[in-house]
Amino acid sequence: MNAHNPPKYLYLDQNIWIYLGQVHYGINNDKNLVRILEKIKRLVDDNKLIVPINVTNVVELYKASDSGKRERLAKFMISISKGYCFIQFVYLTEVEIINLIRKIFGLSELNIQEQAIGQGTHFLIAEGIPPRLTSDKLDDSILQLMNEHLVRTQSTPEAILDLMLNHRSIFFNNKNEKLFDSMVNEIETIRNDEYKIKDKNYRHKVRIAKYIMQIINPVLAELCVEYRFPPSAIIPQGITFKQIMKLFKELPILYTFFCLTSERDRIPNRPIQKNDIYDIASLSFAIPYCDYVVGERFFISIAKKKNLDKLYNTILLTKSNFNDLESYLDKIQS
Repeated sequence: MNAHNPPKYLYLDQNIWIYLGQVHYGINNDKNLVRILEKIKRLVDDNKLIVPINVTNVVELYKASDSGKRERLAKFMISISKGYCFIQFVYLTEVEIINLIRKIFGLSELNIQEQAIGQGTHFLIAEGIPPRLTSDKLDDSILQLMNEHLVRTQSTPEAILDLMLNHRSIFFNNKNEKLFDSMVNEIETIRNDEYKIKDKNYRHKVRIAKYIMQIINPVLAELCVEYRFPPSAIIPQGITFKQIMKLFKELPILYTFFCLTSERDRIPNRPIQKNDIYDIASLSFAIPYCDYVVGERFFISIAKKKNLDKLYNTILLTKSNFNDLESYLDKIQS
């Protein structure tokens, strides 16, 4: 790919993949959608656009009970994504904090897109590190050849498709479902406890403080020990709430995750849903690190309310205004 004109990234919610899949297979013949899909295909073929998938897309794929429909949709997704995936956001939180530290010290930042998005099963189900065989029984040159072959075979669209279609238990099993049910119950309990604080502004500040203490501070403390610099170099004594929020926004994934969960939890009469966990996990990466995001209306409206699109220069769309994507595709092509 041309380093001077890097590709743009488009993230699609699973409902949009289904929507476009119907166009691809001739079930939906809407002329606007047909034209948009053709433009996406052309840009992908020209290496001007990457449309990555992630674990959430595959989990949602298995909700289709018809194996034939599931296979057709998976093949369509692979034809558009070309096997590009992005790793789960939990693997990237430390990298973001390292980037914040590097920025404060005037050092060049790590390219999170390059680390997080790539072709291979190791991007879909692991942290982006290629699989590697180890052995003290084989010659180093032979082992190197075997590892190179392993990486090649696992870095193809065909390998991703095989993983999507033939390894259901990795993405969708009773253990995972019970875990997510437990997480939903735990989130509801935490939310109910927080609502005992009647002052809304104070409640919001408490949420931010807890989030920073539980998620950010432990990683920051480890990095301070590892690189031998004082925490006060990052968070000085007497820092104001406004300054804390400015630093917080320099951690795009962590800040996006907080905004989406916090605003969702501000609607006490809306039950926490299992799909929330999947949606937030995807959007926490996609919103700050993709150029265009077409997502579920509820969370896209939250993202816009919190100005995440302006903060991270991302175009946010939903199914209802999906046709607006065409003008942005035209700009990529020109």
